Amino acid sequence: MSRRRKPNRSQGRHQPPGELSASDTRSPLRRAVESAEGFHVGQGLIDRCGGIDNVEALTSEALPSDPFNWEVVPVADRDVVQTMLGLIEPVCQDHLHSEYLTVMRRLIEFAVVHPEQPLRTRTSPDRLAAALLWVALVANMDRLVMSARQTRLIWWWFDVTSCTRLARNMATKLGFRPEPRFGEPVGWDEDLGVYVRDPALLTSRCRMALIAQRDRTNEIILEQEERERLMRPMVRSGNQVRMRLVETDFALSARTSLDSGRQVVVLALGGTPTDPDEMFALSIPEARRLLTGVQSAVDSLPLPAAAEQDWEVRHPGW
Repeated sequence: MSRRRKPNRSQGRHQPPGELSASDTRSPLRRAVESAEGFHVGQGLIDRCGGIDNVEALTSEALPSDPFNWEVVPVADRDVVQTMLGLIEPVCQDHLHSEYLTVMRRLIEFAVVHPEQPLRTRTSPDRLAAALLWVALVANMDRLVMSARQTRLIWWWFDVTSCTRLARNMATKLGFRPEPRFGEPVGWDEDLGVYVRDPALLTSRCRMALIAQRDRTNEIILEQEERERLMRPMVRSGNQVRMRLVETDFALSARTSLDSGRQVVVLALGGTPTDPDEMFALSIPEARRLLTGVQSAVDSLPLPAAAEQDWEVRHPGW
Protein backbone atom coordinates (compact mmCIF):
# COMPACT_ATOMS: atom_id res chain seq x y z
CA MET A 1 0.00 0.00 0.00
CA SER A 2 1.26 3.46 -0.80
CA ARG A 3 2.27 5.62 2.14
CA ARG A 4 1.33 8.79 0.28
CA ARG A 5 0.88 11.68 2.69
CA LYS A 6 -0.41 15.19 2.50
CA PRO A 7 1.90 17.90 1.10
CA ASN A 8 4.89 18.54 3.28
CA ARG A 9 6.66 21.91 3.19
CA SER A 10 10.25 21.90 4.36
CA GLN A 11 13.06 24.43 4.82
CA GLY A 12 16.65 24.11 3.69
CA ARG A 13 19.22 24.40 0.91
CA HIS A 14 18.58 23.26 -2.61
CA GLN A 15 19.79 23.67 -6.15
CA PRO A 16 18.30 26.99 -7.40
CA PRO A 17 15.25 26.46 -9.59
CA GLY A 18 14.99 28.03 -13.03
CA GLU A 19 12.66 30.89 -13.79
CA LEU A 20 9.07 29.84 -14.34
CA SER A 21 8.83 31.80 -17.59
CA ALA A 22 11.06 33.89 -19.79
CA SER A 23 10.88 37.65 -19.55
CA ASP A 24 7.73 38.79 -21.33
CA THR A 25 7.26 42.44 -22.27
CA ARG A 26 3.72 41.97 -23.60
CA SER A 27 0.83 43.48 -21.69
CA PRO A 28 -1.19 41.06 -19.54
CA LEU A 29 -4.17 41.43 -21.89
CA ARG A 30 -2.07 40.62 -24.96
CA ARG A 31 -0.56 37.61 -23.19
CA ALA A 32 -4.07 36.38 -22.46
CA VAL A 33 -5.21 36.96 -26.05
CA GLU A 34 -2.20 35.14 -27.48
CA SER A 35 -2.22 32.30 -24.94
CA ALA A 36 -2.54 28.73 -26.12
CA GLU A 37 -5.83 28.36 -24.26
CA GLY A 38 -7.44 31.08 -26.37
CA PHE A 39 -9.73 32.09 -23.50
CA HIS A 40 -9.36 35.45 -21.89
CA VAL A 41 -11.20 38.25 -20.18
CA GLY A 42 -11.66 41.53 -21.98
CA GLN A 43 -13.15 40.17 -25.21
CA GLY A 44 -15.93 42.75 -25.14
CA LEU A 45 -13.35 45.53 -24.82
CA ILE A 46 -11.39 44.15 -27.77
CA ASP A 47 -14.53 43.82 -29.89
CA ARG A 48 -15.61 47.37 -29.10
CA CYS A 49 -12.23 48.82 -30.08
CA GLY A 50 -11.62 46.62 -33.11
CA GLY A 51 -8.65 44.59 -31.90
CA ILE A 52 -5.99 44.31 -29.23
CA ASP A 53 -3.76 46.83 -31.02
CA ASN A 54 -6.49 49.47 -30.82
CA VAL A 55 -7.07 48.66 -27.16
CA GLU A 56 -3.42 49.18 -26.27
CA ALA A 57 -3.24 52.40 -28.33
CA LEU A 58 -6.23 54.03 -26.60
CA THR A 59 -5.67 57.63 -25.47
CA SER A 60 -7.88 60.16 -23.72
CA GLU A 61 -7.11 62.99 -26.12
CA ALA A 62 -10.11 64.95 -27.38
CA LEU A 63 -11.17 64.43 -30.97
CA PRO A 64 -10.18 67.33 -33.25
CA SER A 65 -12.87 69.47 -34.86
CA ASP A 66 -12.41 67.97 -38.32
CA PRO A 67 -14.27 69.57 -41.23
CA PHE A 68 -16.51 67.34 -43.28
CA ASN A 69 -14.82 65.67 -46.26
CA TRP A 70 -17.08 66.32 -49.22
CA GLU A 71 -14.72 64.56 -51.63
CA VAL A 72 -16.00 61.14 -50.52
CA VAL A 73 -19.67 62.00 -51.13
CA PRO A 74 -21.14 60.91 -54.49
CA VAL A 75 -23.15 63.51 -56.33
CA ALA A 76 -26.33 61.48 -55.86
CA ASP A 77 -25.97 61.69 -52.06
CA ARG A 78 -25.00 65.35 -51.69
CA ASP A 79 -28.49 66.73 -51.06
CA VAL A 80 -29.27 64.15 -48.38
CA VAL A 81 -25.89 64.61 -46.70
CA GLN A 82 -26.19 68.38 -46.78
CA THR A 83 -29.60 68.22 -45.12
CA MET A 84 -28.37 65.74 -42.48
CA LEU A 85 -25.38 67.91 -41.60
CA GLY A 86 -27.63 70.95 -41.34
CA LEU A 87 -29.76 69.10 -38.78
CA ILE A 88 -26.95 67.41 -36.88
CA GLU A 89 -24.62 70.35 -36.34
CA PRO A 90 -26.96 72.49 -34.18
CA VAL A 91 -28.06 69.44 -32.18
CA CYS A 92 -24.46 68.49 -31.36
CA GLN A 93 -23.51 72.07 -30.52
CA ASP A 94 -26.56 72.76 -28.32
CA HIS A 95 -27.18 69.44 -26.56
CA LEU A 96 -24.14 67.14 -26.71
CA HIS A 97 -20.46 66.91 -25.96
CA SER A 98 -18.52 68.96 -28.50
CA GLU A 99 -16.72 65.90 -29.90
CA TYR A 100 -19.96 64.37 -31.17
CA LEU A 101 -19.92 66.73 -34.16
CA THR A 102 -16.63 65.18 -35.29
CA VAL A 103 -18.00 61.68 -34.60
CA MET A 104 -21.11 62.37 -36.68
CA ARG A 105 -19.16 63.83 -39.58
CA ARG A 106 -16.92 60.76 -39.63
CA LEU A 107 -19.91 58.44 -39.38
CA ILE A 108 -21.60 60.11 -42.35
CA GLU A 109 -18.37 59.85 -44.36
CA PHE A 110 -18.21 56.16 -43.41
CA ALA A 111 -21.87 55.61 -44.35
CA VAL A 112 -21.74 57.25 -47.78
CA VAL A 113 -18.88 55.02 -48.95
CA HIS A 114 -20.20 51.83 -47.31
CA PRO A 115 -21.23 49.11 -49.82
CA GLU A 116 -24.62 48.71 -48.10
CA GLN A 117 -25.37 52.41 -48.78
CA PRO A 118 -27.59 52.84 -45.68
CA LEU A 119 -28.38 56.48 -46.57
CA ARG A 120 -29.92 55.63 -49.95
CA THR A 121 -33.46 54.89 -48.83
CA ARG A 122 -36.84 56.53 -49.09
CA THR A 123 -36.47 57.58 -45.47
CA SER A 124 -36.41 61.33 -44.87
CA PRO A 125 -33.04 62.95 -43.99
CA ASP A 126 -34.26 64.03 -40.55
CA ARG A 127 -35.01 60.43 -39.57
CA LEU A 128 -31.69 59.27 -41.04
CA ALA A 129 -29.88 61.94 -39.02
CA ALA A 130 -31.70 60.99 -35.81
CA ALA A 131 -31.01 57.27 -36.36
CA LEU A 132 -27.33 57.86 -37.05
CA LEU A 133 -27.00 59.99 -33.92
CA TRP A 134 -28.56 57.13 -31.93
CA VAL A 135 -25.88 54.83 -33.37
CA ALA A 136 -23.14 57.26 -32.30
CA LEU A 137 -24.53 57.65 -28.79
CA VAL A 138 -24.92 53.91 -28.22
CA ALA A 139 -21.43 53.20 -29.60
CA ASN A 140 -20.06 55.76 -27.12
CA MET A 141 -22.01 54.25 -24.20
CA ASP A 142 -23.68 57.61 -23.63
CA ARG A 143 -26.08 57.91 -20.71
CA LEU A 144 -28.60 59.58 -23.01
CA VAL A 145 -29.52 56.17 -24.46
CA MET A 146 -29.56 54.25 -21.19
CA SER A 147 -33.33 54.51 -20.92
CA ALA A 148 -36.29 54.92 -23.28
CA ARG A 149 -37.33 58.12 -21.51
CA GLN A 150 -33.97 59.78 -22.14
CA THR A 151 -33.75 58.44 -25.70
CA ARG A 152 -37.00 60.24 -26.57
CA LEU A 153 -35.01 63.49 -26.40
CA ILE A 154 -33.16 62.48 -29.56
CA TRP A 155 -36.37 62.17 -31.52
CA TRP A 156 -37.63 65.45 -30.06
CA TRP A 157 -34.50 67.29 -31.18
CA PHE A 158 -35.14 66.21 -34.77
CA ASP A 159 -38.94 66.49 -34.48
CA VAL A 160 -39.45 62.86 -35.51
CA THR A 161 -41.14 59.80 -34.05
CA SER A 162 -39.03 56.95 -32.65
CA CYS A 163 -36.29 55.84 -35.06
CA THR A 164 -34.97 52.97 -32.93
CA ARG A 165 -35.81 50.29 -35.49
CA LEU A 166 -34.26 52.34 -38.30
CA ALA A 167 -31.18 53.01 -36.17
CA ARG A 168 -30.81 49.32 -35.32
CA ASN A 169 -31.01 48.38 -39.01
CA MET A 170 -28.51 51.11 -39.88
CA ALA A 171 -26.05 49.81 -37.29
CA THR A 172 -26.43 46.32 -38.77
CA LYS A 173 -25.81 47.52 -42.33
CA LEU A 174 -22.72 49.42 -41.22
CA GLY A 175 -21.33 46.28 -39.57
CA PHE A 176 -21.57 47.67 -36.04
CA ARG A 177 -23.66 44.86 -34.59
CA PRO A 178 -21.52 42.02 -33.15
CA GLU A 179 -22.43 38.47 -33.98
CA PRO A 180 -24.46 36.74 -31.23
CA ARG A 181 -22.51 34.55 -28.80
CA PHE A 182 -24.07 31.33 -27.59
CA GLY A 183 -27.32 32.45 -29.18
CA GLU A 184 -27.45 35.69 -27.18
CA PRO A 185 -27.02 39.28 -28.43
CA VAL A 186 -23.77 41.05 -27.54
CA GLY A 187 -24.05 44.42 -25.82
CA TRP A 188 -26.13 46.04 -23.13
CA ASP A 189 -29.25 44.46 -24.63
CA GLU A 190 -30.67 43.57 -28.04
CA ASP A 191 -31.10 47.22 -29.05
CA LEU A 192 -27.93 48.64 -27.54
CA GLY A 193 -25.18 46.36 -28.81
CA VAL A 194 -23.29 48.69 -31.20
CA TYR A 195 -19.51 48.34 -31.60
CA VAL A 196 -17.99 50.74 -34.16
CA ARG A 197 -14.59 49.00 -33.70
CA ASP A 198 -12.70 52.25 -34.34
CA PRO A 199 -11.46 54.56 -31.54
CA ALA A 200 -11.59 57.43 -34.06
CA LEU A 201 -15.39 57.25 -33.71
CA LEU A 202 -15.30 57.38 -29.90
CA THR A 203 -15.27 60.50 -27.77
CA SER A 204 -12.58 61.12 -25.18
CA ARG A 205 -15.12 60.40 -22.42
CA CYS A 206 -15.84 56.98 -23.87
CA ARG A 207 -12.16 56.22 -24.40
CA MET A 208 -11.36 57.21 -20.83
CA ALA A 209 -13.92 54.67 -19.64
CA LEU A 210 -12.40 52.04 -21.93
CA ILE A 211 -8.90 52.85 -20.67
CA ALA A 212 -10.11 52.32 -17.10
CA GLN A 213 -11.67 49.02 -18.20
CA ARG A 214 -8.41 48.04 -19.91
CA ASP A 215 -6.37 48.82 -16.79
CA ARG A 216 -8.75 46.85 -14.57
CA THR A 217 -8.68 43.93 -17.01
CA ASN A 218 -4.87 43.90 -16.89
CA GLU A 219 -5.03 43.87 -13.08
CA ILE A 220 -7.45 40.93 -13.11
CA ILE A 221 -5.19 38.98 -15.48
CA LEU A 222 -2.11 39.72 -13.34
CA GLU A 223 -3.94 38.54 -10.23
CA GLN A 224 -4.94 35.34 -11.99
CA GLU A 225 -1.39 34.76 -13.25
CA GLU A 226 -0.04 35.24 -9.72
CA ARG A 227 -2.57 32.79 -8.29
CA GLU A 228 -1.56 30.22 -10.89
CA ARG A 229 2.14 30.85 -10.22
CA LEU A 230 1.71 30.34 -6.48
CA MET A 231 -0.04 27.02 -7.12
CA ARG A 232 3.05 25.58 -8.80
CA PRO A 233 5.09 23.06 -6.76
CA MET A 234 8.19 25.30 -6.84
CA VAL A 235 7.89 29.08 -6.62
CA ARG A 236 10.79 31.50 -6.71
CA SER A 237 10.49 35.15 -5.66
CA GLY A 238 13.82 36.96 -5.83
CA ASN A 239 16.18 34.99 -3.59
CA GLN A 240 13.38 33.09 -1.85
CA VAL A 241 12.14 29.65 -2.82
CA ARG A 242 8.99 27.84 -1.73
CA MET A 243 8.35 24.16 -2.38
CA ARG A 244 5.40 21.85 -1.91
CA LEU A 245 6.53 18.28 -1.28
CA VAL A 246 4.46 15.10 -1.39
CA GLU A 247 5.92 12.00 0.29
CA THR A 248 5.61 8.85 -1.77
CA ASP A 249 7.29 5.51 -2.47
CA PHE A 250 9.41 4.20 -5.31
CA ALA A 251 7.35 1.60 -7.17
CA LEU A 252 9.41 0.49 -10.18
CA SER A 253 11.65 1.53 -13.04
CA ALA A 254 12.04 -0.15 -16.41
CA ARG A 255 13.37 0.49 -19.88
CA THR A 256 10.93 0.26 -22.75
CA SER A 257 10.14 1.80 -26.12
CA LEU A 258 7.30 4.03 -27.25
CA ASP A 259 5.13 3.40 -30.30
CA SER A 260 7.55 5.61 -32.24
CA GLY A 261 10.38 3.25 -31.33
CA ARG A 262 12.15 5.78 -29.08
CA GLN A 263 13.74 4.20 -26.00
CA VAL A 264 12.61 5.58 -22.64
CA VAL A 265 12.98 4.77 -18.97
CA VAL A 266 9.70 4.35 -17.08
CA LEU A 267 9.68 5.62 -13.51
CA ALA A 268 6.72 4.75 -11.26
CA LEU A 269 6.10 6.38 -7.89
CA GLY A 270 3.64 5.44 -5.18
CA GLY A 271 1.46 2.36 -4.92
CA THR A 272 2.88 -1.00 -5.86
CA PRO A 273 4.92 -2.22 -8.86
CA THR A 274 1.74 -3.69 -10.32
CA ASP A 275 -0.47 -0.73 -9.45
CA PRO A 276 1.57 2.50 -9.26
CA ASP A 277 0.03 5.91 -8.51
CA GLU A 278 2.09 7.97 -10.96
CA MET A 279 4.15 6.95 -13.99
CA PHE A 280 6.67 9.02 -15.91
CA ALA A 281 8.67 8.41 -19.08
CA LEU A 282 12.20 9.82 -19.38
CA SER A 283 14.45 9.79 -22.40
CA ILE A 284 17.74 7.94 -21.88
CA PRO A 285 19.77 11.19 -21.49
CA GLU A 286 17.22 12.54 -19.01
CA ALA A 287 17.27 9.26 -17.08
CA ARG A 288 21.06 9.55 -16.75
CA ARG A 289 20.63 13.12 -15.48
CA LEU A 290 18.13 11.80 -12.94
CA LEU A 291 20.60 9.18 -11.73
CA THR A 292 23.32 11.79 -11.28
CA GLY A 293 20.98 14.22 -9.54
CA VAL A 294 19.54 11.64 -7.16
CA GLN A 295 22.99 10.31 -6.28
CA SER A 296 24.20 13.84 -5.61
CA ALA A 297 21.21 14.51 -3.37
CA VAL A 298 21.71 11.24 -1.44
CA ASP A 299 25.39 12.03 -0.82
CA SER A 300 24.78 15.66 0.24
CA LEU A 301 24.06 16.95 3.72
CA PRO A 302 20.44 16.58 4.82
CA LEU A 303 18.15 19.58 4.60
CA PRO A 304 17.10 21.14 7.88
CA ALA A 305 13.37 20.44 7.62
CA ALA A 306 10.32 21.64 9.50
CA ALA A 307 7.17 19.78 8.56
CA GLU A 308 4.09 21.74 7.45
CA GLN A 309 6.14 24.93 6.99
CA ASP A 310 6.83 26.82 3.82
CA TRP A 311 10.29 26.22 2.44
CA GLU A 312 11.67 29.75 2.15
CA VAL A 313 15.43 30.03 1.86
CA ARG A 314 17.55 33.09 1.15
CA HIS A 315 20.50 32.45 -1.14
CA PRO A 316 22.10 35.63 -2.58
CA GLY A 317 23.70 33.61 -5.36
CA TRP A 318 20.40 32.22 -6.69
